[in-house]
Amino acid sequence: MSVNVARQLQVAPEPGGAELVLPQAIAFGPTERRLFGWYHAPRGTPRGMGVVLCNPLGYEAMPAHRTYRHLAARLADAGFAVLRFDYDGTGDSSGYDDEPGRVSAWLASIGTAIDEVKRRSGTAQVCLFGLRLGGLFALATAAAREDVRALMLWATPATGRAYVRELRAFRQIKEKDSVGPPRESPTPGEEIAGYLLLPETADGLSGLRPLETPTRAVQQALLIGRDDLPGAEAQIAKHLTACGVSVSSPTVPGYSAAMRDAEFTELPEAALGTLVDWLRRTDDSSEGRALAGEGPSADTAASESVLVCTAPGGAQVRERAVRYGREGRLFGIVAEPPSEAPSGDRAGVLFVSVGANHRTGPNRMHVTLSRELASRGFVAMRLDIAGVGDSPAAPGEKEHPLYSKASVRDIQEAMDWLGHAYGLRRYVVASLCSGAFLTFHASVQDERVAGQVLINPQTFVWRTGDSLVIKQREQRPAYETSFKSTRFYRTAVLRKETWRRLLRGEIQVRRIARELLSRAVKRAQTLPLPGPLQGAEQREHLAVRRSFSALVDRGVQSLLVYSANDGGLDVIERYLGPRARRLANKPNFRMEIVDGPDHTFTPLWSQAYLGTLILEFVTTHFG
Repeated sequence: MSVNVARQLQVAPEPGGAELVLPQAIAFGPTERRLFGWYHAPRGTPRGMGVVLCNPLGYEAMPAHRTYRHLAARLADAGFAVLRFDYDGTGDSSGYDDEPGRVSAWLASIGTAIDEVKRRSGTAQVCLFGLRLGGLFALATAAAREDVRALMLWATPATGRAYVRELRAFRQIKEKDSVGPPRESPTPGEEIAGYLLLPETADGLSGLRPLETPTRAVQQALLIGRDDLPGAEAQIAKHLTACGVSVSSPTVPGYSAAMRDAEFTELPEAALGTLVDWLRRTDDSSEGRALAGEGPSADTAASESVLVCTAPGGAQVRERAVRYGREGRLFGIVAEPPSEAPSGDRAGVLFVSVGANHRTGPNRMHVTLSRELASRGFVAMRLDIAGVGDSPAAPGEKEHPLYSKASVRDIQEAMDWLGHAYGLRRYVVASLCSGAFLTFHASVQDERVAGQVLINPQTFVWRTGDSLVIKQREQRPAYETSFKSTRFYRTAVLRKETWRRLLRGEIQVRRIARELLSRAVKRAQTLPLPGPLQGAEQREHLAVRRSFSALVDRGVQSLLVYSANDGGLDVIERYLGPRARRLANKPNFRMEIVDGPDHTFTPLWSQAYLGTLILEFVTTHFG
């Protein structure tokens, strides 16, 4: 198998003559349990400490990704060697959340990352940064090691037990506002916002009590609290001060804006500036300086972009971190069969980043599916479009370019790269919500797309100035913020619980009525009229309907999956009729409506069902 692995550290020109320095994607740690990470080499004179960024977990890790990437880049610009990474069984690293020993594996991952940044940079001591549970892990690690000299903790709970209580309270709110009876999870344990919490893992987290153990070598610590809720900073500061640590606890805004649903996140500029300035001053007061790290050779760097991991079914597959496209700005991870070259007749599979979330997908769906497909002989890439995740925005462009048809080019460049590297000639493209919008338009524009999987797309037409709040992502009670499908409201009026909530004032009747009236107006605007009488709505409506028909006529295999309560269902039915009856009799078109899940298929049973649909679709038509 001939694969041209792109450079992992690349310098590209930016406007005004500045340089964009891209970090190095690496796989490191034990051969059988490799971790994925990014090494940000220091710029200018190296500082005396390396820095390891400890992620939060689960749903909190998704909006935090952008903040971590910017923090790592700014620390590297200040001269620090920085490693950000995914714990074992999370993100792009090996493993899964249904395996035993999760807490010990996560803590061991931090130790492995500390050793790695020291090896690469030549530093003898490190600073650990952690947000939320990442901060608690950093505290626990500092109590066990002699080389952690500084801590930067943001919104860190005092104990694991307190954190687990928060998770369970959040789960209970979600369950209260869910629609329909609960279904049994395919795996024993608790579902927390789409992620599995095994009983053993909950017990392990609850047992984390780092404030009962003195730190070993920490000299200075920075504690930043939340700006929306009181935190445990006073408790943590009291403990660290008793251990002889010099503690700074400034009041800094930014947490709530940084931890929104990812497409609405704002960079916490004040917090980022505080973190970088504090660590620079801390390092300036230190006597130790960095040594000259040897760094990996070119051959070693290429091999370090390869991660051998186990697919959900147990087979071993390889994954490669690659940069490609314009000036090497685009980033993706390719899962490939372990031993033999893929057949040229077999389609490649592309999972497109969803909204402003990076390539791992909702509930890590893209990781598990790409590895499973690789174990079945497919090449599968999960990619970040430009401006999302680890694909920097093009010069002059903003981050998070949602619903921009220009992003279709990013998908096409991924197909170009895969065709050159693996000889692939046709592709299946899959994604959810705004990623499904791009998937549809990539299918329309590029005849190499032989199959498309559209999951809960909210629109197929986007105009400049349209609101991004097409549908809130179930962050709050369903009746309060997110509009459901019309069929949901038709059945809801027949439920006693609906009337109870109405009497309690929990249902915003006027907002729902306005939304249903708006839908009726849109349906009326798309009624067929003679050409001269057609307005913009009719023309756009006909263009989308004709595009679907053209895809079917071209032979493209289409799988559309909708949650039964999702507001996007009304959109597709305006174009194709109830249950897409205009195309339902076509052998290469299928629409599946699933009762129960939310917009992102959060419940574990719905994740398993959706995964089965996608795997069967790909293997049946393209295997």
